[in-house]
Amino acid sequence: MGERLIPLSQNFPKVDWLAIKYKTMDMVADCVIKVVNEDKTVTEVRALISDLVIGSRCLLDLAAPISGMPNGKKCELIDDVEANVIKLAVEFIHLNGNLLSEVDNLDTCLELVRVAVEFEILGLGPFCVELLLNKFLSVQNIWSVFNSNYEYIFTAAACLKFLATKTKDCLQNESFHDLDEIPFRLFLSLKKMADVSEIELVSKILQISERKTDPRTFFRNYCLQKLRLLALKADDFSNLRQLFSYLSQEELRYLTIYTSPLKCCLKTLPPPTFCSNASERTTNKRLRTLTFVPEGDIQSPKDIFRAGNWFEPKGNLEFSLELRTKKCVKLTGFEIFCELDLEKEFLDDSREAENYTCNLQGEYSVSVFKESFCRKIEFPAKLEKDGWVFVAHCVIVPAGARLTLRLRIERPRFLRNLLASPDFQEHENTFFEPPKISVKTDEGDLTNDYCILKKISYSEM
Repeated sequence: MGERLIPLSQNFPKVDWLAIKYKTMDMVADCVIKVVNEDKTVTEVRALISDLVIGSRCLLDLAAPISGMPNGKKCELIDDVEANVIKLAVEFIHLNGNLLSEVDNLDTCLELVRVAVEFEILGLGPFCVELLLNKFLSVQNIWSVFNSNYEYIFTAAACLKFLATKTKDCLQNESFHDLDEIPFRLFLSLKKMADVSEIELVSKILQISERKTDPRTFFRNYCLQKLRLLALKADDFSNLRQLFSYLSQEELRYLTIYTSPLKCCLKTLPPPTFCSNASERTTNKRLRTLTFVPEGDIQSPKDIFRAGNWFEPKGNLEFSLELRTKKCVKLTGFEIFCELDLEKEFLDDSREAENYTCNLQGEYSVSVFKESFCRKIEFPAKLEKDGWVFVAHCVIVPAGARLTLRLRIERPRFLRNLLASPDFQEHENTFFEPPKISVKTDEGDLTNDYCILKKISYSEM
């Protein structure tokens, strides 16, 4: 009485039955599958008939009993697959959908897919899909793999899944231009693309079409019905002028009315050559930027030093930006210029710009009618001199609301002497009213054109 019973699992180590099955596979085998090597020798891959009955009836038909074939029967040979690939397939079946041997290269994995399809091996195809996605597919090889293996459903599925998650990076690969017609149409059939907008996709397709022998025929035969032109805005078409030469007069008329205020009066269905889906396929709303200081206006620290295009405020500097929205937008963050490391320029020192403790504070407020709310902005603990830093901050601003961003730099040293010169051609007409900027120091107001922001990132809701 009173004795404590200890579970057996605490007394004995856990048994790895999978490893035991793997090590004893050759010992318990009762049949062989014969594979012809390149040098015409034959490799016998040992297997278990009971495994093949469940895992692959096709391999079962090719297997020969170890005791020998019945009189009058010949053992069939596999002569178009390497022996190591058949061994992996048999191991997968024997270990109930697992592999302990390593699939160490892309070619072997692709061959496993082919074997899974041709010999109807249960579960091996989906297993290879995960292998391709997690180990072998990359932005550099995706198009060549897709182009050469799209006829195998599992390889095509893996490639399309990869393309759906990294579309923008893959489109930058020049191999995309060499894609055959069938994989090209399969790619354009994707319902979701995580990081590319429809206008970016259409622009890329137009570039590829222009490289073809007959651009218009290629675009109309392989692209038009897959592109979601009805998801584009009227402003988008101003950047797609090449598209007009590929469309018929009927299609152009329909697009003109569809993207105008007369859309509500449109009674006819889209032309049969159009994709009727009018929703963006991207899972992320198109990220836009409101640029205050263009890249071309940003000088290097050395040029700033030589031109004397910098200043050092006395005390603190307070920057205020007021924006009124025309549409509902989600701000995702902003880029702010850091201090300059001009001491190394004085000393003509080639060392790297140093980090310094963040001296930024800030808040934003959103006002709608008489209601408003205010939130504090969190900044990184350290900043790097001579550059700029992206401050991630998410806030949804309704249409017609006023967003006020207030930033404070405590006792800054050397700052860039930059003027705000945003290009509001698109943003002013579509998303924002002209901004109001004010800058104050302990000595008084600076010119309202002075800016410490590089740009603001946002997306349309």
